[in-house]
Amino acid sequence: MDIGVPAGYAQLKQAQLTAMAAGKLPVQSVVRATKTGAGAAQSTTSAGPMVATCNGTYPCVLSLPFPGFHQKTQYYCLVAFVQSVAFWDLSNSYMTMATGTIRGAQDKIYGTNLSNGIRAFFPDDAELGHIGANDYKALAWINGQFSSHSGYTFRYVAVKPIDVSSFMWYVRYDVDLYAEVNYVRVDLSTYAYRWGQSVDKHGNHPLHATAASGYDDNAGTVISYDPFAYGPNRVGGSCTSASYSNVADWGCVWTITQVNYFRAMDRSASLNDATASVWY
Repeated sequence: MDIGVPAGYAQLKQAQLTAMAAGKLPVQSVVRATKTGAGAAQSTTSAGPMVATCNGTYPCVLSLPFPGFHQKTQYYCLVAFVQSVAFWDLSNSYMTMATGTIRGAQDKIYGTNLSNGIRAFFPDDAELGHIGANDYKALAWINGQFSSHSGYTFRYVAVKPIDVSSFMWYVRYDVDLYAEVNYVRVDLSTYAYRWGQSVDKHGNHPLHATAASGYDDNAGTVISYDPFAYGPNRVGGSCTSASYSNVADWGCVWTITQVNYFRAMDRSASLNDATASVWY
């Protein structure tokens, strides 16, 4: 499946990341996307050397006021993520998509082309007919939304970091240079990002879509947007939101250690393909 990444784009992005990680500005200047959504004001500054640095040319602490939507069903975590990104980058029309409700927009996104994919959050027999959103299709969908807006140059590329250090370079790169969040698929049966979930009787791991929307290298933490949370969680923070309903419009934002976020990352995907567990 075509996931909407232009030829040479992934290689250019990786080369720029490598240069920035080495404390250098990229040889080819970063082309900033033209945001028109809620995050438009976040993408107006130019890339350049920072005064106080912890890693290369990146600032030590940075976070985005990312307005992540609450997932309206048990299996809409990835749907809520791509809806949130489209709202942040492109237009407030993605809040309802002419349906009148956030739930209606999520139904529209899911029903159009995202159904029948990864296993749902809280998987059980009752949910086998609705097993979440497909990563290939979701990646193609959001990149397709980017390409349909003239002047929007950013695209998501799927990668699988091999250690905490490489994971954090991806986070810093997008948050700092593009005012974008990373997609991070986590396995809730781990002891890093968990709410007491376990592998079900079929051997399925409960997988969940989250996003890295900021970081603090002084504290060794990441800010995580979660389409659903029911606190308190067990790994260094608490966040409470409504259950799957139309009551809550927004998901949770909470702090997790960089080490725990990496450990919680889903390890089932192969390296650098469209099912990889991180998009940057």
